[in-house]
Amino acid sequence: MSHQSATPNPVKRFSYLDFSNIGISGAQVSAARRGLAPSAKAAAEARIADPTFRLNFRTTLEFCVGKHFDGSRAVCVGSSRVGSDLAIWQMARNAGWLTETPRRAFSGREKSVDTLLTAKIIEDILLSGADPDELEITILSGDRDLLPAVQCLQRLGHRVCVASWEHSAADELRQTADQFIALDDYFSLIRYTH
Repeated sequence: MSHQSATPNPVKRFSYLDFSNIGISGAQVSAARRGLAPSAKAAAEARIADPTFRLNFRTTLEFCVGKHFDGSRAVCVGSSRVGSDLAIWQMARNAGWLTETPRRAFSGREKSVDTLLTAKIIEDILLSGADPDELEITILSGDRDLLPAVQCLQRLGHRVCVASWEHSAADELRQTADQFIALDDYFSLIRYTH
């Protein structure tokens, strides 16, 4: 029988990244900062994106879980095109993210990302067996489709932090989350620079 410590169990940090949502919206924020559009919202409406914007997977993970990943889980979900984006997913894995990459539809449209992300979140939380006070859950997405996942976790007693760009975070998701973090304030931290 193992010795029971008087100190509480360390908190586990589970983080879930909707790569397309955060990446595309980040490119809109970057476009506004570079003067390509008057604001990130205007960039989104006009479909203007900074093609040089890249998400820094390592610093984004550190933003979510800190520099020590012990007891943490980080899942990045994004749709994949055949052969064209293997390097992106390898960079994510090298930084410490587990990747799930459903194939895009034949038309090129993204399929299954939100439902897969929701399923991974709920599966991980249930399989962890951790009490709500032992987990910190962060969802990096502003997509309203993740609202049922947030509400489910809250019904199970968990607190959920949503981190997203100001202009692309659905109001209902932002208001339902126990905490909302505007990534705009951390732009220079999570943007990849050469």
